[in-house]
This record gives sequence, C-alpha cells and structure tokens, in this order.
Amino acid sequence: MFSLFRRNRDAAQAAAEAADPTEEQRLFHHSQVPDAADLSAHLSIGDDGLPVQVDLIDMNIQGAGVRMPFHVAPSEANDQLVELVVAHAQDGWRVTSLARVTRVAKFDEQHVHVGLKFVNLGDLYAQLDDALGRYFNRRGDLRVQPEPSATVGVKISYLHHRLRGIAHDVSRTGVGVRMTLVQAATFKTGEIVQLRLDVPTIKTPLEAPAYVRHGYRINDDVVLGMEFDLEKRCSLRDQQKAFHAYIEANERRMLDLQQKLTRRG
Repeated sequence: MFSLFRRNRDAAQAAAEAADPTEEQRLFHHSQVPDAADLSAHLSIGDDGLPVQVDLIDMNIQGAGVRMPFHVAPSEANDQLVELVVAHAQDGWRVTSLARVTRVAKFDEQHVHVGLKFVNLGDLYAQLDDALGRYFNRRGDLRVQPEPSATVGVKISYLHHRLRGIAHDVSRTGVGVRMTLVQAATFKTGEIVQLRLDVPTIKTPLEAPAYVRHGYRINDDVVLGMEFDLEKRCSLRDQQKAFHAYIEANERRMLDLQQKLTRRG
C-alpha cells in the first residue's frame, strides 16, 4: 500500500513485534505521522519536570499518543497537565502545547503508551502554518486528494445554514472540506452536520451525517475535518463500495505519480 510515512525500527524490535505484536505495537507500526523519523518529541511532566524524549505514535489537532519509558511516565490517566514539544531539526520548526494525560497503557516490557489531549487549541493553531498543518490533521484511514480537474463538491447543512465547499481530501471515514474563513467560523468542534458529496465517478450525490472534528488554515481558507457517522442509514453507507473504489483509484494515481517522480530523481 502506498505510504508517505517512514518508520524507524531496529532489527531486534522488528523481529520481536513480528513474532507476537501487541495491539499497542501494531498501532505504533501504522503510525501516520508524516516524516516521523525526522521529528523529535519531548514530554515534560509537572512544574519541575525535565523534558523526556518520547516517540510519537500518532498526532492530530486534538492530541497525541507517545511511547516512553515506563519509569518516567505518569502512573495513571489523572488529567495532570504535561507539556509536549515537537520539533523538526531540518525544517527548523518547533511546536509546544500543554496537554492532559488521558491514557496510560503498557506498550512493551520497557515502555508505556501515553495518550494526550491538547488543552489550548487556540494557542496550538497560532503556531501552525501550511507546512505544519499536515502533521496535526490526520485520520486513521489513508486520505487522498481529488484530481484538480475533477473536484468533489461538498454541501453542508447545519441548522439554518447551507454552505458549499470542495473536498481537500477524502478517506473512507471522513472528508476535509475547504472553505473560506468566514464560512468555517460557523462551526464548532463536535457539532454534527449533514454532508452531500458530489463524487465525479458516482452518478448520484452521497449524503451522510458527520461530526466536525478539527480545522486548520491553508492560505486564506480553512480545511474542516469531518468524520462520517455511518452508524446511521444514509446513501453514503449504501454506496460504500463505489465510494471506496473512488478512493482506491486516487490512491493508485498517487502511487503512479510517486513512482514517476522517483524515477526522475
């Protein structure tokens, strides 16, 4: 499967995980943090806590998951405040965010998986630019971007509002909708809306309820991350096979493009 995400594991760890991978280790395998090998992350616990180097398991605008040695990790999820610093040495950027500990679970014999929820999204948004947005905006499923010549139109119904945008990216579980800042200001995280997607390869529009999960800036616009609620009966759920085929076709297009660029390089 096409992936832009690099993983950095030594042979001993890889062999151990292949023999008997735990749920947490599988999660770490499939971490979708772009260029993870180029990032460094440190976690400080308590007012006087020294920064401890950690491994990012996953990260989005809501929070992050990290792997860290058990002897310096929080003993339990008790909502204590910690500080996470993520930096990219080559690109020269650094993001700092306060967070609450929401989960502490065994990863392996030496490490635990600590779940974090960022507590000041406004401060975090202020630190992000277009280059950083991709690190903090992700869904578990692979996202693909529609071809520029075949856009996916999106209509959003919310209370008395009827708004239009285009899909910046789509996945099996959600869509990133690009719209103006004024339009995006209508929504708050957690609200449920009704979506209507006009997918070029599918004759009839696909409708589904969705939750507003996050948003980030791209130049003068905003991309709102929407998560489909497919527990409810809707035309998107009824036509999932056709929708998945559209995503897979764009995935193959991305792979072909990647291979062409690799050959040119």
